[in-house]
Amino acid sequence: MQKYKAHLLSPLLFITLLSFSANGLSQNYPEGDAASLGSASFRQADYTAALQYFQQAKSNAANPQEFDYNIAVCYAKLKQWPKANQAFTALYNQSPSDWWILYNLAITEKKLGHVDQATDYFLLIAEQREQPDLADYSQRQIQKIQKSEAELRAQELLRQNRIPASAPATSPQGSLWQGDLSLGVGNDNNIFLTASDGASSGTGDNFSDAQAFISWSSSEDLSTSWNFFTGVFATRYQEASNQDTSIASFGGRKYFPIRNARFYLGASIERILLESEPFQQNTEFQSGIKIPLRNKFRLNAEYRSRTLKSQDTQFDSQQGNRQRFDVGVRKTFSEKTSVNVRYRYDNDSREDDAFEGTFTSFSANRHSVNIRWQRLFNHWEYSLGADYRYSLYKQNNVDPEGNSTLRLDDRLILDANVTWLLNTKWALSIDYNYFDNVSTIDTFEESSQSFRTGIQRSF
Repeated sequence: MQKYKAHLLSPLLFITLLSFSANGLSQNYPEGDAASLGSASFRQADYTAALQYFQQAKSNAANPQEFDYNIAVCYAKLKQWPKANQAFTALYNQSPSDWWILYNLAITEKKLGHVDQATDYFLLIAEQREQPDLADYSQRQIQKIQKSEAELRAQELLRQNRIPASAPATSPQGSLWQGDLSLGVGNDNNIFLTASDGASSGTGDNFSDAQAFISWSSSEDLSTSWNFFTGVFATRYQEASNQDTSIASFGGRKYFPIRNARFYLGASIERILLESEPFQQNTEFQSGIKIPLRNKFRLNAEYRSRTLKSQDTQFDSQQGNRQRFDVGVRKTFSEKTSVNVRYRYDNDSREDDAFEGTFTSFSANRHSVNIRWQRLFNHWEYSLGADYRYSLYKQNNVDPEGNSTLRLDDRLILDANVTWLLNTKWALSIDYNYFDNVSTIDTFEESSQSFRTGIQRSF
């Protein structure tokens, strides 16, 4: 593949520890001019002088683009990774079929700590057949990233409710155990009268909760690994013991490579106790795909099917099934910052509750938008999230007086998280969560806030 049409000799390849490639560096220039001096300085490893000469040559060139690759290589040799990344991004946008440019762009992403984006680019290169040696280099880069990712762990910290939503990082030995324990306190301003009707009392109560989860990943290869998790959650109210809830869950996923994308299938089971008595047993099946796009974007899509089965006849109105479709785009910026935007649609179909002329609907169509900002700085990770959900219930509710009202809910969740990565094995976190649900039926309005602190351990 020819990069630029002027002044190109046979490619000069520098690969040190499978890191950066200077393949395609332009070097054949008339003796004595700035471009020739830049090429000579580069061969002598004086990259600062080479950069200055190439920039000078570019300013006077009839075709300035022919020096862009040389300048990008110099930035990389000088370890000026943000400038190198910017330069190779521009080159890749001009020549998206040039695998050497994409390889060097991937290296700069890796050096900046954008391991997900680097992995996506290396996967693209590993799949191509035009440059088999480069495909091999990229595969080895993927293996190195997967090993170091277990030590950094920043991209795989457990999120809200601490149930792993994706494959955990893997260790150099080929598998990883990861544990998470957290404790929280909070206040609920409008607790349920009973769990069976879902209506609220208008009074508040304080609560405390505890969560513990363990996850395991089988392989260094994130595109083919098996992943399993198990966890427990318990919350206890100060006064309203009828709200005390315990949850135990277990699940797993299998990842498959599809060209440059990662596809997965998963399943989980969940058992819920209310006041230490059986309430529900739920099963869920998932499928999804993660597709790297250009310019540091990633597309994620997922489908989930959940069956909710009552464990007590008084709760039968809440059993049924839910179909969920989730699509999102993640954008990675410089300096280890990312933004994730997701849309989610839920079709909830429950048995609902009809009793002595009254009717309560639990079946609804729900639309949600979620935005999350994350930043990794030194040994700290910061995260801010907002989730808005609009719920349109399928049938009107009828109260004891015979009034018929269509229930519409607007729910907002805000959360903030700070995690301190103590070392390669331990991390501490603190979370704040705000929940507010506004409904056309007053008894379903609720708000709460909670603080939680946790500890994570990788094995």
